[in-house]
Amino acid sequence: MRSRSLATPARTVAVLAATAVALSAIPLAAIPLASAAPVPDSAPAGVTAPTDPATCGGIPIPATIAGLKPGDLVGSEAVTPGTDSNGAPLLTGASAWRILYISSGADETSPQLVCGLVAAPTTWTPANGIGRVIAWAHGTVGIKQKCQPSNRPDKGLFGPMPGGIGAVSWSTGALSTTGGTAANGALQTLINEGYVVAATDYYSGITPGQTTQGAYQHYAVGMPSGANVLDSVRAAIPLVDPGATATRWDMLTWGHSQGGGSALWAAQLARSYLSRTQPTNPVAPIRLVGVAAAAPATSFTAPSTAKGQLMGYHLGDLDMHMNIPVALGLKINVGAMLFSYVLPNWAEMSVNPSAPGARFPAMPPTTTPLQLSSMLASKTQTPGGNNGGLESAPMIADLCLSNPEADAEIAALTEPFANFPTRAFYFVEQIWGRASEGYTKGYLDQTCATSTDAGIQQWCRWLRYNQPGPNGQNPFDKIPRNESGPVPVYVMQGEADNILYCMPADPSNPLAKECLAKQFYESMKPAYCPSRGPASGSLQLNLWPKQVSSTLNHPASHMSIPGQSAAPVSFAGKVSVDPNLTFTDSPLYAFMTSAFTNPSALPRGCHQQVMWASSGG
Repeated sequence: MRSRSLATPARTVAVLAATAVALSAIPLAAIPLASAAPVPDSAPAGVTAPTDPATCGGIPIPATIAGLKPGDLVGSEAVTPGTDSNGAPLLTGASAWRILYISSGADETSPQLVCGLVAAPTTWTPANGIGRVIAWAHGTVGIKQKCQPSNRPDKGLFGPMPGGIGAVSWSTGALSTTGGTAANGALQTLINEGYVVAATDYYSGITPGQTTQGAYQHYAVGMPSGANVLDSVRAAIPLVDPGATATRWDMLTWGHSQGGGSALWAAQLARSYLSRTQPTNPVAPIRLVGVAAAAPATSFTAPSTAKGQLMGYHLGDLDMHMNIPVALGLKINVGAMLFSYVLPNWAEMSVNPSAPGARFPAMPPTTTPLQLSSMLASKTQTPGGNNGGLESAPMIADLCLSNPEADAEIAALTEPFANFPTRAFYFVEQIWGRASEGYTKGYLDQTCATSTDAGIQQWCRWLRYNQPGPNGQNPFDKIPRNESGPVPVYVMQGEADNILYCMPADPSNPLAKECLAKQFYESMKPAYCPSRGPASGSLQLNLWPKQVSSTLNHPASHMSIPGQSAAPVSFAGKVSVDPNLTFTDSPLYAFMTSAFTNPSALPRGCHQQVMWASSGG
């Protein structure tokens, strides 16, 4: 329920009309957001989701899931991939299903219903008895079930990048799109080569016995997000291989933005979670072979062990006052948008904490629910306008992304925080910034390191807990491993990413404080390249510089990087539709193929590279 607008009614109407097209050039659809719910300042931490549909296609929602276990397949239905705007099929030679399955919630003993999609070759057989599966984790599309990819598989899985993993595609605006064909895209290539693809929605509020929203997506909550990815694979196997002909399944996790973080979480959990939880009818062993993360959500705030020079250079601080110009002088404040999904969702989850002794707790130990008023401002800031984050966050969280009207409304809701930061406080002042310093920088890292406020410190513990990799302060393995040691990890990001921040002053030598992917890479190096002893496994960081000119279209943005990493590095990118733009010529395809078939072909140890195009220097 929207009790107020952040702009006058007339201006809001103008914004909705004038920004619908302009916003399509802004990387909203994959902004790494998280779930939230309407919570007035006086309300308890628990929240009630609005009454919206929460279904998994036509699959019946069971009245109860008591006794079911992570990875159980609850139901499935066939889906048809469809065609693109020119009538060409989005996918051929494949069977596809929408699936409803069980995964972990607050911990492994708290089952939840999750929807997703599966695609497999129509005549699938295991290669030498081994199945091969790609676990795809999508970027943010909204935090309600109605927003999730399973509702629009033609866009959310079969469609072009970055929304789907079909045709290789990227854009610098609504009228400037570079793309290949579905026939030469990633999904079709994987199907042609015998891979199975499992794609989770993540848990997004489907509740036993109901067809309306029961809760919001567990966005940016690491353990359940990773578990949702892993359990989608276990649920897919009985559909694809009902005769259990495969003696083992090799799995690679792959994701973008929110999904990049989820792919990393799934990989670091895989060895322990898959061995310590089992579906009711266990499937053949699943072996992790690698993880590919495009612009992954990683560094939310500084860990307690952070080096001094990195204080203030984590996601919460970097995005706090990062603004994206839109139209009519409007700006989207990325920090307000990001935390509108993270904070209310976490408050909702904290009401039902993990069970004592759980092996896979989704949250740090807590006896007190999180309170939004500890973090979000409540006082009126703009005449006739908003009441700070406590009112704005639930309104933003109510919207699905990738819908022009909703995107425009999000712009209107966040615009005061961008244009009037000295009057429009989103966070409480010690996090939002100080008037004497012009509100140009957030103080999240500093506040987490020094504040004695118990409420703020509780939020800081959650932020640290939910980071993937070595900087996460949680009880899980921080490195993705199988029985042979650390598995190959491939991290990709563009150097003009103003969402999951990577904007180095020197494109040829990014610093950790300038690029979150570089921070994550540096945190992983001790495991892959120890100061003593031989290198272990393969850790790669590839960064794409911005190169947009009359001959090049390499925007290196948050939204373009899935397509750019799935294309030949030398591809100029100026042709609107190029059938020669093939996934098989890309560095991502080379990494995946080697991870599955010949890991020794991957560079051993730690390797960082800036991917300069041969035609552009």
